[in-house]
Amino acid sequence: MATVTKNMESTVSTQMHQAVEMVDVAEKIRENALDFAKMKLPPVKQDKGLEALFMKRNFFCDFKHGLVEGVCQTICDYDGKVIESYSFDPDANPDCQSGEDIPMDGNINIILVVESKTAGLDALITSLDRSLTKALKELPISNLASYDSVLNIIQVTKEDVEKRKGYAALISSTYVRALKVWPN
Repeated sequence: MATVTKNMESTVSTQMHQAVEMVDVAEKIRENALDFAKMKLPPVKQDKGLEALFMKRNFFCDFKHGLVEGVCQTICDYDGKVIESYSFDPDANPDCQSGEDIPMDGNINIILVVESKTAGLDALITSLDRSLTKALKELPISNLASYDSVLNIIQVTKEDVEKRKGYAALISSTYVRALKVWPN
C-alpha cells in the first residue's frame, strides 16, 4: 500500500510541476511578446499604459506576432518531430479593397509541419493553450475576455503539404500564403 501511495504522490507531484512549468513558459512568452511589440514603437510611446497600447492595431498585431514566434519556438523546443511552423490569418483576403478595418482577432493560428501527428504533441499544445489563455487574460485586451482558447494549431505532415491537403495548401498558396515562423 505504501508503494502505491508513494507512486501516486510522485505522479501527482510530477504533473503539478509540469503544470507550474507551463504557466511559467506561458508568462515568459507573453512578456517576450510585450517586449517585442514595445520595441517596434517610437521611444516616446514605449512607456504608455498597456490599455492604451492595445487599442492600437499595429501594437496588437506586433504583440500577436511576438506570441506566434514564442509559441512556435516553445513547441519546436519541446517536440523534435516538428519540422517547420507557419502562421496564417484565416480572415486575410487579398481582394479586400473596402478600406474597412477587419476586427482584431485574438486567435493565434499556426500550422505545424510534423514528421507524424502524436498524442504527446496534442497534450503539449492543449496545456500551453490553457496556460497562455490564462496569462493573456491578465492583460487589458478587451476582445480576449470571452476567449476560452487562443491557440489554433493545426498539425500537417509533409505528405499533406505535397498533396496540398487542407490547411497544408496555405503553405504554398499563391494568394494568401502562410508565413514561415520556424526555423528562420
